[in-house]
Amino acid sequence: MHAGAALAAFVVACIRYARQMDAGQVGEPEALSAREKILVEGQHDWVKLWEVHRHVAEENLSATLADVQRKTLDLVESLLSDGLAEIGDLRDHGARFEPWISDLSESMQRIAGEYVDNFDDRATWPWTLWLRITESGRRIGEGFEGAYRQWLDELRVEGREDHALPARFLPRS
Repeated sequence: MHAGAALAAFVVACIRYARQMDAGQVGEPEALSAREKILVEGQHDWVKLWEVHRHVAEENLSATLADVQRKTLDLVESLLSDGLAEIGDLRDHGARFEPWISDLSESMQRIAGEYVDNFDDRATWPWTLWLRITESGRRIGEGFEGAYRQWLDELRVEGREDHALPARFLPRS
């Protein structure tokens, strides 16, 4: 990404964050959105599309699979268009991230094809579609690390850290 475009994306993300703060949507662990969790989780490692799907589903366990998929795709598209993440593949047995060279529209079509059209193939999209959080995304994610740790500690205390999603949100094969 060009330096000017990265700076513009960072400014847009900061403005969104400031609006969330003004609205009281930042700070409390239970207020962490799927977006914020992904930005934290991507601080030191690549993030599987499965993690995005899981966090979106956990935000509304009464949603339909189609709603979760739509919101997951919206979140990925937002992260990509805001310059906070890149989509790509892992190479060399997971040692190297290789970003896709397609434009946003083509990337989203490819993701939808693998994630929505082939949802029940648990050997593909949960393990083959990856996000790499950009430097701009990492800077924003740093602001949520404390709340994320507190949220995760609460899950552990409640014994819900490894709680499974309802079956309707899981691939069948």
